[in-house]
Amino acid sequence: MKSWNKNRTIIAVLLLLIFLFSLILFWDLRRRKDIGDRKIIGTIIYKQKTIQRKFDGDVVWEKITKDTPVTNRDSIRTDDDSVVEIRLNDKTEISMDENSMIVLDFSNDKIDLDFLYGSLKANNEIAENSKLNIKSGDKSIELGDGNATITKTSDKDLNLNVEKGTALVKTKNGERKLGQDEQAFISESKLDVTKQTIKLFSPKDKSILISTAELQTVSFLIQTKSKEDSILEISNEPSFKKILKSANMESAKNISISLKPLMYFYRVKIPKEKLISNISKFTIIKDEKLKFSSPENSQKFYYTEKNPLISFSWRESENEKAYQLEIAKDKNFSDIVYKQDILKNRISLDLFSEGNYFAKLTSIPVTSYIEPQKSEILSFSVIKNKELEKIKFLTENKTKTTKLALEKKSFLVSWKQNPEYKNYEVEISDKSDFSNSKKSLTNINFFTPAFNSLGEYFVKVRGITGSKEYSEFSSLQFTVKEDTKINFISPKNGEEFYLNDNSEILFKWTKADFLSNSNLEISTDPEFKTIYKKMSSTQNFVSIKDFIPGNFHSRVKLISSDESNSEIIRTETISFKVLKILKPVNLIKPKNLEIIDLTNENSLRFDWEKMECKNYIFELFQKTDSGEKLIFKETTKDNYLEIKDLKILDEGKFQWQVKAKLEQNGKEFFTPSSNNFFSISLKETNDVPTPINPTKQHIQRKK
Repeated sequence: MKSWNKNRTIIAVLLLLIFLFSLILFWDLRRRKDIGDRKIIGTIIYKQKTIQRKFDGDVVWEKITKDTPVTNRDSIRTDDDSVVEIRLNDKTEISMDENSMIVLDFSNDKIDLDFLYGSLKANNEIAENSKLNIKSGDKSIELGDGNATITKTSDKDLNLNVEKGTALVKTKNGERKLGQDEQAFISESKLDVTKQTIKLFSPKDKSILISTAELQTVSFLIQTKSKEDSILEISNEPSFKKILKSANMESAKNISISLKPLMYFYRVKIPKEKLISNISKFTIIKDEKLKFSSPENSQKFYYTEKNPLISFSWRESENEKAYQLEIAKDKNFSDIVYKQDILKNRISLDLFSEGNYFAKLTSIPVTSYIEPQKSEILSFSVIKNKELEKIKFLTENKTKTTKLALEKKSFLVSWKQNPEYKNYEVEISDKSDFSNSKKSLTNINFFTPAFNSLGEYFVKVRGITGSKEYSEFSSLQFTVKEDTKINFISPKNGEEFYLNDNSEILFKWTKADFLSNSNLEISTDPEFKTIYKKMSSTQNFVSIKDFIPGNFHSRVKLISSDESNSEIIRTETISFKVLKILKPVNLIKPKNLEIIDLTNENSLRFDWEKMECKNYIFELFQKTDSGEKLIFKETTKDNYLEIKDLKILDEGKFQWQVKAKLEQNGKEFFTPSSNNFFSISLKETNDVPTPINPTKQHIQRKK
């Protein structure tokens, strides 16, 4: 008994420790990593897809983004189809391919890089620290003033390709210095050094091409001393097990090929001389074209005294860190009036006097591996007015408002602000000849009418410059009418709803004649003692989801747009019902992503969970290069379906979906569609057919 009690105590302690350490691990996984007092040695300047970092001493990896600081003893790794570029404080740049991992160590005021696996490119041409030491097991590579690519071909073997500068290779068997255009295979027992006889100039290794279309034309340029024909091979994997494209470059040593946005590897062979080049990688990324959003092409800007303020804007991309804006007086950009690198995607300038101008943009990529993009040339004109520009009203002419809106000061007469005008002269009257007008002077571009009587009103405004010059008057007319009610457009009072899990109900009401905000309130009781849902909107509609079945009541309050936030008017209360939340059908067989062998089968059966409904709609789609193709559709009352005509099926990927049709009170409703994916495979057979006739028969096999 004592032994049992003792064992129980030990088990309880172990369970407690398991729970405690599980809790600590869970907390460590969930908490956001902070750099703290760790020494920052660089920054992530570019990334594609999944990049992870682990601090020294930690066991948990975290995803990192562009502009993330890199600290001393950080481990960095890349996932499938992922790349990352790191710029260290001394300007050394390290680019890692997919499925690669390194550890950066700056402990002794020099950079040591532990290369664990994968492929990387190191560039320290402009680095302040002239040497970078790359270690892999008992081997080390000291990179001088230049750049090199290193690939780990196995647990211990390395491939080194020196593109510029020098590299000193150290192994337990000695050391060897490599120069430009030399490559080495480094293993435990030997160090083979060869001179590159085939140079791959374009695309550059690890370059990133930006494509604005579905296909990008890529120019391949090589250099070789051989007079024999060269064969270009393109693959999507560095092993070149699958060749996507192959082309004979002949003696021209250059060729152009159109490719989809993907990651590619390419190499060149000279079969007659049994020569093969090193492998270069490039990536094509789909992105929008660099172009101006404003101003519009050939747009005209007018001014009288001050130069107009012109806003330039364009689309922003994560592939670019800045943009160079150039503006000139000629298409050849020989007479440049403005040239500046801009970090953001917009700038406003008032530098341009009367004349014609041309503008263009050049992107400054986040990494040197991305080619800069250029916009089309934009033209615009600046024209000096002989007369002052008339005021342009923002309030519509002959607009209507209400007494209530005027009382709440929610109706404004406004016009476009003009920087040339220091003040504005305003006149308002209830007579078209302005015989009893009220005059005022303002330096803002709007006012609230003081009238609240019904009828027609007339307004005229003109601008006044700093030198007391007056523009011509601009006129506006508006009408004050009786207050109107705000009514619901939808839902209709008493309307009933069958909703799916993600269905929304649209609440819409008539527009007000004045500026206001709308508060929609939904309650389960008509007196609104408790509010079930509440939404605010500056529009006259809002969509709401996540209802439960039940009876609901709804109303809208219009709130003044000033600081008082007082209620102006409210709608009448309407009622509606949510009768049922429609759940999707539960699919049973085939299971999602199941692989089905139909070699010895005569039919294919589909099963799903039974539910109360009128019938089911079954659909079967086949995956093709152009998308999904519907190959079978049927309505059934059973909770299963069997396809006996297997001729409509073939090897490949398929999707099947089922939705249930319900009927209540003469109305039909459908549940959300449930989807499962599966694949069909057929085993190869070499069976020889058995003769039915016993006489001799000859069967010829295909060779």
